[in-house]
Amino acid sequence: MHISYMQSVTAWSNLTFVIVGLVIIFLNRQYKKTLTCWLGPIIILIGLSSFYHHSTYTEFTKMLDLGTIFLFSSLLIILGLRRYRPQIKISTLAWLYTVINLASWALMYIIHNAIGLNIGISILGIHVVFALAYETLIWLKAKAPYRLSWLLAALLIASIAANFWMMDFTKSWGNNHAFQWPNAHALWHFLTAFSLGFVYLYYKQFNNIDGQRLSKA
Repeated sequence: MHISYMQSVTAWSNLTFVIVGLVIIFLNRQYKKTLTCWLGPIIILIGLSSFYHHSTYTEFTKMLDLGTIFLFSSLLIILGLRRYRPQIKISTLAWLYTVINLASWALMYIIHNAIGLNIGISILGIHVVFALAYETLIWLKAKAPYRLSWLLAALLIASIAANFWMMDFTKSWGNNHAFQWPNAHALWHFLTAFSLGFVYLYYKQFNNIDGQRLSKA
């Protein structure tokens, strides 16, 4: 009964993603022709798929949970590439986004079925490395200053969230009454959702430029 209650807390904590996603959609309502318009719906989808996974705990929902996160992390790559190489057509970026996601899903599925190893977190890490690499290159060649504070805040919160995820993964929180409610994985959901919100605020500052480019693509 106690385990069921804790699992329920973990599942319902995903509503934080839904709330953050709805707030982003509201904040981005006047920038409908920018790539950031996809961030809100994707974050909502992450919350719903994670809720489904933590309500059922099957291998399929586990893969689905990670797969929807790929939709977000791969979009960050596209957002960086869009600013680093503005001459690339939006149709080309759409195809690249599709290929990245299909390849990521396929690789995760094939490896899992072949040797029973889930490499979803590793693939996610590769996505994040590429996204940050683009942001670093853009920052190095930027002619005008822009705000890095939102991105740095997102990375800080995500790092703290990762610690709670690790505590849950290793079950080191199990005997610690401080993490009986909400449990470590629920805290991971809360903090990760907020970090994604800060990621949106970082990319939002480029909406005017991106909107002009998209209209010309």
